[in-house]
Amino acid sequence: MVPQLNDVTIAGRIIATFPARTFEGNKPGKFASLIVADKDGLLRVMLWNDKAEFIESELLKTGEIARFSHAYTREDRSGKTELHLGDRSNIEINPPDTKEDSYLLLKELLLR
Repeated sequence: MVPQLNDVTIAGRIIATFPARTFEGNKPGKFASLIVADKDGLLRVMLWNDKAEFIESELLKTGEIARFSHAYTREDRSGKTELHLGDRSNIEINPPDTKEDSYLLLKELLLR
């Protein structure tokens, strides 16, 4: 995946979640993040403001498959591409049209 894409949709197995944090500034808010994997690799997903509540309420859990749509990509401080979810973005947990075997199991990821 490359940075500066808009209206991106991806799906992957959640392999790690990180707690929400708040920030101050001109426009205070909240963010949380998680890591998803598919057979091609890993991707960090940033959840902004109300999307961070998916982590806080434990709707998004390690091991589940999630689809993120209407997201955008950005480059992080180390030059890696990450997916960002804002107000327009959608999250589907265990979407019915995904095939479980299309995504590595957590134990398969550990063996890589």
